Amino acid sequence: MEDTFHTEAMSRTRFSVIVLFDRGEPEPCLSSILAQENADFELIAVTNPGAGIKGDDRLCVIESSEKNPAGRRNRAAERAQGEILAFIDDDAHAPGDWLKQASRIFSDKPEIAGLGGSNIAPEDQGLAECISDIILATPIIGSGNPTYRSSGVPRPAGPGDIHLSNFFVRRDAFEKIGGFNEGLGYGAEDSEFVYLGQKRCEMKFWFFPELVVKHRRRAFGIPYLKQRFKFRRQNGRILLVYPGMYLGNRSLQAALAALLSMIILLALLPWLWKWLALAYYILTLLLSLYSSSPAKARLLRLLPILPFAYLLHHTAYLSGLISGIAEGLLLIGPKRLRKKLKR
Repeated sequence: MEDTFHTEAMSRTRFSVIVLFDRGEPEPCLSSILAQENADFELIAVTNPGAGIKGDDRLCVIESSEKNPAGRRNRAAERAQGEILAFIDDDAHAPGDWLKQASRIFSDKPEIAGLGGSNIAPEDQGLAECISDIILATPIIGSGNPTYRSSGVPRPAGPGDIHLSNFFVRRDAFEKIGGFNEGLGYGAEDSEFVYLGQKRCEMKFWFFPELVVKHRRRAFGIPYLKQRFKFRRQNGRILLVYPGMYLGNRSLQAALAALLSMIILLALLPWLWKWLALAYYILTLLLSLYSSSPAKARLLRLLPILPFAYLLHHTAYLSGLISGIAEGLLLIGPKRLRKKLKR
């Protein structure tokens, strides 16, 4: 994708906050941004035509019928006047010092191009949302991603360690990388962006767990599983385009190793399936106790069904990954896939 972003000598604002308001409900995200303390910013809201979002003179509304989220964010970035682009999802809300904290970090670390922080589930979740959050925030067998935890220390971030629900990047770095890959559209466009910034431009990205937003989880069920499948299918396709992007992804490596080991074991000793199923049930129960989810207070109530939820989660994860790899190898072909997704 060609670099079509304008370059101005000096922006008059510190931050351009970019939000895609696709769900038809701007709150509480909109109010949380407009209530930011001691921060110089503009808010660029990308909406569907006729959404009618209103605010104050810091709000710029872009109406767009475009469906590609990477394209919508790129169009917003073209209009941005800020030195730093800040991205947050419309079903998340930020504490009052969100931009103030990010500004301090950029000032303290002028060498970094971008950063991200944690997105933690709000306390007022339903049971189905609690299940999703417990899975995502459980180490080893959950998402394996630091963004769902607010503990830890600041550290360099790799592709996949920071998400667009809480993502900051200097505007000149965004322009140099060329924005988000519109060939990808939805899913892993943030990971690819970080990967290209590090690999091609030698940029530094960091993860700061103390930079937190509250982000609602998709309720566990068909929509949640479809989303997980879609993300992992995208990972499978990208694996063929940027294999180096996942060399350091331990959760992906562990998932593939576990799948391969299980297939080999069952092929050699098919009678082991009952014991493997029992081991899986016990392992998911035990590791759920180490989840950093705020829903842990309701964990005992959910424990009996959590192993089955993990099974569905892992099935969606692995089937999506296998589907993406098979699609790239057999249906599209690696050469055509690279032409379609690479830039």
